[in-house]
Amino acid sequence: MKKVEELQKELLHKQKKEKNSALVREIVDDYNKRKLARLHQEAVWRLNSDFIKGKQFSFINGAYQIATASPVFDWAEHKVYNRIAPTIENRLAKFARVNCKVVVRPASSDDNDINSAKLASRLIDGTQTDNDFFTLQARANYLSEVYGTAFWKVFYENNRVKIVPVSPFEIFPDSLTVSEINDCESIIHAKNFSVNEISSLYKVPVEEIKLNNSPLPVSNGERSAEVIEKYCRPSRQYPDGRLVIIAGENLVFDGILPYLNGDDGERGFPFIKQGAYSSDNEFFARSVIERLIPVQRAYNAVKNRKNEYLARLSVGVIAVEEGSVDLDLLDEEGLPPGKVLVYRQGSTPPQVMPTGGVPAEFRDEEARLLQEISDISGVSGAVNSASIISNSISGYALSLLLEQDYSRLSVTTEGIRNAVRNIGKHILRLYKQFAKTEKLLKTAGTQGKCEVLSFTAADLTSDDVVLEVDSEMQETPAVRRNMVMDLVKNGILAGENGAISERDKARALEMLGFGNWESAKNTEEAHLKRAEAENSELRHSSVDILDADGHSLHAAEHSRYLASNRQDLSPDAVARFEEHIATHKSLQKLLDNIEK
Repeated sequence: MKKVEELQKELLHKQKKEKNSALVREIVDDYNKRKLARLHQEAVWRLNSDFIKGKQFSFINGAYQIATASPVFDWAEHKVYNRIAPTIENRLAKFARVNCKVVVRPASSDDNDINSAKLASRLIDGTQTDNDFFTLQARANYLSEVYGTAFWKVFYENNRVKIVPVSPFEIFPDSLTVSEINDCESIIHAKNFSVNEISSLYKVPVEEIKLNNSPLPVSNGERSAEVIEKYCRPSRQYPDGRLVIIAGENLVFDGILPYLNGDDGERGFPFIKQGAYSSDNEFFARSVIERLIPVQRAYNAVKNRKNEYLARLSVGVIAVEEGSVDLDLLDEEGLPPGKVLVYRQGSTPPQVMPTGGVPAEFRDEEARLLQEISDISGVSGAVNSASIISNSISGYALSLLLEQDYSRLSVTTEGIRNAVRNIGKHILRLYKQFAKTEKLLKTAGTQGKCEVLSFTAADLTSDDVVLEVDSEMQETPAVRRNMVMDLVKNGILAGENGAISERDKARALEMLGFGNWESAKNTEEAHLKRAEAENSELRHSSVDILDADGHSLHAAEHSRYLASNRQDLSPDAVARFEEHIATHKSLQKLLDNIEK
């Protein structure tokens, strides 16, 4: 009987292994088909990368490989005058000033929802800080500029949300003719890992990992293999979606989509797309470099021909009668100053042929091509030009020029801001899914202090993430300072008595770049801030009352919190709040009697 059971187990194990092998072959074949379908797209990306690096005689051949063009003649100028690199650097510098700060709108006007929205906004900010988001954003902006598209992967790992920019070389949609990620039926994320990393992460024996010759890079230069993650959206066959992970052609996971990051609590892809210039019926957006390449080729050609002409002017072209001189010696030494030239008696002496000056067409064409590069890229030096500075242009006119200059980049900047907004939604949805117990997250508080944020999934009632402002790209520090000074001069910040309140004065100084000098005077805000922090502590334990507390402010804040959250508090917590509030009121009454 035991032998029969063992045979059955062996048969089941064999059938499972065969089934897994068939699934691996299916996924790998699908992955190879998707790679083949976008060979031309990858060749375009590599060409863009070559041009920004200065390899500007590259081109795509019939096999979708990058080849290099050689000069027709050995003497021909074959140099690169790279205008694409500084143009992209200028664009990236402008994108670094895009205001991408987001806030969460409350689900209703209820105090509980308002506080939840404030908590969610701080949670997004804290998660971005925890992931060094601004460094990651610079990387994603570079990918978007060079390749046209960058992707973000937002996932949950080690009890925290992680945000990672992903190269378009690693993303393979099921169709190249859809515009958005959510329009795809499935997406493959393929990345190279070293053999040791795969063995450590997925517990696959090293000897069972199949190596490959993928062009995807691996950082440490070790033997590498591909890890293929195939995400399938929810369907009738897979209501919760499906995720299959293959490492070195070994099946390591086959299950449902792990994250409830879609609208209405549905499971979805963990990816967010950031495109430079998107278009219909194309999954991957276009890069501005693709538009600049033809103009850059023409610019290189004009500069090289111009330099050849200048070389003829400076060195000259020598006309020699056949047989009149030693041509080898003349070719080797030329006609240096003071040279004694011996030529055959009765023949015409060698002479330099007249070439005239450099044609004006060279200069005109060079200027036209530079202007065309500026027009295509949306980056112009008009605001920084000497003519603008020397003409002492007014501040209003200068602001109009700045606005016009930045409006040409608005398509790309909106792509950046939309990506950041969607990242905020993913952050909140992941914490709402996984923060079943209380979690702590460090955030930047007021006055430069580090604060610890305590929250659970129940505290997150809204994921309506919006951008804090419409656009702030054109607001340089100088423009912002002028705006604040105008507000002060026109009395807009003044109160009913004509004076500026301490709080508004502190904020104005902070916007002017002088720091929050007056924050110490704003005692009301400080007391309210401390009372808000005490609210979280009173949920779990008693809090000591200090003599320096503003008792009336504390009592009012604790009462508001208790009224809004009473249903979520335990009886012990309610008793602590009521006792704490009563103590504050008693102390305030005592102080009032002393003053009288």
